[in-house]
Amino acid sequence: MERAILRQAQALYAGAPWRDRLHVAGRLALCPFARLAEFVPPAGLIVDLGCGHGLFANALALESPERFVVGVEPAARKVALARAARPARGRVEFVQGDALSPPLAGPWQAALLIDVLYLFDPHRQERLLRTCADRLAPGGVLVLKEMDERPRWKARLNWLEEWLAVRVLRITLGGSAFTFRPLAEWAALCQRLGFETRVVRLDRGYYHPHGVVVGVRR
Repeated sequence: MERAILRQAQALYAGAPWRDRLHVAGRLALCPFARLAEFVPPAGLIVDLGCGHGLFANALALESPERFVVGVEPAARKVALARAARPARGRVEFVQGDALSPPLAGPWQAALLIDVLYLFDPHRQERLLRTCADRLAPGGVLVLKEMDERPRWKARLNWLEEWLAVRVLRITLGGSAFTFRPLAEWAALCQRLGFETRVVRLDRGYYHPHGVVVGVRR
């Protein structure tokens, strides 16, 4: 994805409150969205679970008119802001809902989980991945972006940042504990659920230990 498209998506939030504009700008600066977009199919139904303010969903819709992107988010306020920022071109919709029980039937061409699963306990993590496996079409793509546990210094900085965002500032909805896993463990879990997987590290140039597991539904 070209950086110009991400900047176009960011500009859609010009009318949002300053705190939300700051949050969107921070996400754009700190998350490797341009690289993540390389793993998203150029066409079909793309479901972004836990889409937040909808920045990535809006950018994906801007990038390809052949995609129909649906963002699912539990926070009503974020859904309202995402809807207000929808581009005039591109097919994108936002619905309020729980990622564990997404209000959208399959088959999906892609399921996106971008920094979402760490907010769930292990049982719910597996339940959510099973839901994605069940609703993806054969050959559909799972894009599971999470933080690795290496290098340690990046993992510790990320934990502190998430603690501030979830526990102190309450920018992100979350439970009482975080459940991070090594990327290799995510890949093994996805393989057990019927995906052919590959792991790609995305943390070069970032202080976060970004990585993605890309799974293709068998």
